Amino acid sequence: ARIRDEAGAIGEESYLNSGDTVKYSNMYALTKNQQYFGANAGLNRRFNVSRKMKFLTGFHAQGSFAVVHHYQQRWDSSTYSPSRGWGTKTLQLSNLRAKNFFQWQLMVPLGLEYELKKEQFFIRLEVDAGIVGGRFRPKGPAREAHGAGFWLVYKPNSNRSK
Repeated sequence: ARIRDEAGAIGEESYLNSGDTVKYSNMYALTKNQQYFGANAGLNRRFNVSRKMKFLTGFHAQGSFAVVHHYQQRWDSSTYSPSRGWGTKTLQLSNLRAKNFFQWQLMVPLGLEYELKKEQFFIRLEVDAGIVGGRFRPKGPAREAHGAGFWLVYKPNSNRSK
């Protein structure tokens, strides 16, 4: 899915003090648009904690390339007067191209998996810790990555048809 984030805005407001007080507002804004294409791979290992509970850990790697990366420019102008109310005009400006780039991620998952139905349905709580890197990623603590997830797992039983 395409990611749309406000990248920044700058503006000014002014007032004209007359018989009909008027407010003027102008703002320039940028919206970042990105979309990634990538692949991930991982190895998981399960350890028995009890008959129905397993501990899960492993190693996951992911690489992705920004196939869409540009900034939309916008100029907003607003005028307010008590007698006429608000008047607003938005001008869409041409997009600013940005550099497409590659980034990677290495994660270690830690999870608990509970068997709901014998060898077929499972519920898993998982946390991930790791690092993210790439040409445009900051160095130091900002490279840290983490996440948490809740999974409902279904494994078709291949022995049932035999």
